[in-house]
Amino acid sequence: MKNNRAALRRGSVRAFCILAAALMLCLCTGAFAVDDSELVLITPELILARDAAVRMNLKGPDGNTLQVRSSPNTPGRGNADAEGKAPEYIGEIGFAALPNDPEMSKFSVFDKAYWVVPEYELREGNLVQTGSIPHKTPLVVTEQKLEPDGNGNYTGLLRVVRLDMARECVIDASCFVTLPYWSLPIREVSEYGCCIAVYRETPGEGPRDENGNAFVIRDGTRVLIPFDNGESTNSLSDAVLNVWGVVFREAEDGTVAPVNVCFREADLILNY
Repeated sequence: MKNNRAALRRGSVRAFCILAAALMLCLCTGAFAVDDSELVLITPELILARDAAVRMNLKGPDGNTLQVRSSPNTPGRGNADAEGKAPEYIGEIGFAALPNDPEMSKFSVFDKAYWVVPEYELREGNLVQTGSIPHKTPLVVTEQKLEPDGNGNYTGLLRVVRLDMARECVIDASCFVTLPYWSLPIREVSEYGCCIAVYRETPGEGPRDENGNAFVIRDGTRVLIPFDNGESTNSLSDAVLNVWGVVFREAEDGTVAPVNVCFREADLILNY
């Protein structure tokens, strides 16, 4: 009897191990695939891009079917790679993103329904704007024409396929990012581009303006998290007040002016 029980326990353990291994295999093979000898996360964008490449018969520079990939570490917006060379975007999955305009106004941030980037077509050798693409639209690049901008980076145009509708168009390289930076922790997003957050007060130290004065702000106020090109002279940020934002305030004369405000990360919720 004891031997039978021991054998039953051993059989149960083996069965559990086999079941667990099978479950892990299913999870792994469902989420990952081997591509160019590397383990690659299969994202919805990658699936859509591969499908578009086949259905639209997209070709790479070698004349073969375009090989798509997702490489979030590739610098976006035409920025040079680690060796100072032009980034290689052909086949790269990325996203349309609002240009990093340092002169963003209250109108461009709050009074539009959503952010967009221009899209173009080449007509008889001329570049014609034909519409716009919503900020965050997933894309795959099929062709690039980049030139040095004189400051160590590159400017030019990208021919892309919109993965939300499998349609080709042309965008400026400055509007292409390889990383959905709006999904990063809020203290990191300014390294890549602009976002909008909503203020939600929590217990603790409140926000302060750039002069170090307490800043009164209502719950639900929209705050622009601007692009930081590394040249900011603001020095108030510390371990507590560690996120700079811009709040637009209307003066008595009716004009609207931006106010630089330093927030705690816990008080801001990204929503765009």
